[in-house]
Amino acid sequence: MPRGSMLKYFSDVGGDAEHGGKLHWPGTEEGFPFRGETVPNLKQQELEQLPLALDYKSRSFKLWDEQDKVAFDLVMDRVVNGWYMQHKRFDNYVAEHQDFVIRLEWVQIYGEDPRSKNPGSGVNEQTVNIPGAAPQNGLRQMQPAAGTRPGIQRQPGPIIGQQSGDMGTPGTPY
Repeated sequence: MPRGSMLKYFSDVGGDAEHGGKLHWPGTEEGFPFRGETVPNLKQQELEQLPLALDYKSRSFKLWDEQDKVAFDLVMDRVVNGWYMQHKRFDNYVAEHQDFVIRLEWVQIYGEDPRSKNPGSGVNEQTVNIPGAAPQNGLRQMQPAAGTRPGIQRQPGPIIGQQSGDMGTPGTPY
């Protein structure tokens, strides 16, 4: 089967409801759109290593309903042109309507800068101290040793709920 072009989708600017953010074209080297508020300024090597975000979607389409038929055709058009991947499809004929209900599962593909979702995952990460913020989950901000990066470490002390005795010993709760 020939592979289509995604050029026809370059006018799709995205949005939170359908795509989980703004779309920018062309995005990845493979032609998938970049998803994010802004396009990062990437070097060639960084562009080649830009990770893909895969969003799973599912829906049932009643093909006799005009809005469902339009939505189904939109998804399938992106599948046949290589932007979306079809995962599963179940066709159920409904005699009453002389047409099908199609249960479709698909994956939408986007290039995404991991730092946009996880700000601490980049090379230039920094720990931000919020004045007056209380430690959470038994964690406290530690002062970094000379020449090291700041980080979060567990406070010393017993683990909450720790019991004496061996786990699994008959008659001893764990």
